[in-house]
Amino acid sequence: MKQKKMLMNILIGLFIMPVIYAQGPGQYVTGQQGPTGGTGGSFYNTTQLGNNLLSVTIRSGAFIDGIRLNFDSKADPSDINCGGQGGSPKTLTLIQGEYIVRVMGKYNRFVEYLYIQTDGTRKQYMEFGNTNTTAPGYFDYQAVEGMKIGNFVVSGGQYIDAIGVILMKR
Repeated sequence: MKQKKMLMNILIGLFIMPVIYAQGPGQYVTGQQGPTGGTGGSFYNTTQLGNNLLSVTIRSGAFIDGIRLNFDSKADPSDINCGGQGGSPKTLTLIQGEYIVRVMGKYNRFVEYLYIQTDGTRKQYMEFGNTNTTAPGYFDYQAVEGMKIGNFVVSGGQYIDAIGVILMKR
């Protein structure tokens, strides 16, 4: 039963949620997966900031409170903050030749747990939020060979409600 529920959440995240967001708060873009999670918050789409992600800072406690993305734009580094300012910050910094290839999480009304994995020059992963959560919702976005997770689609207010990714060529 648990596996069936997880499969349903993945299918909803891959097929139904993009259609809702295409017609709702944001523009659906090529390579987008999700967002998956709760239905509240303000919509953030980071595609306008370029495609070279330098770091991801996650603020978390019992929930994922906020996400700060730092991009190397054509002129200067650009940041975007999504969600709230509570929780403790933890930063995943990417080096030249390192890419995010997996973003996985669990959610109920808000995203409670987040896992980010990299590939390339060095392989690393970081976990954020409540690692022992029993939240029923689950998402797992993975980039296939030759692709990377280059941008994020996020919905958040005081906490992060939903997360999606945008796949790009490396």
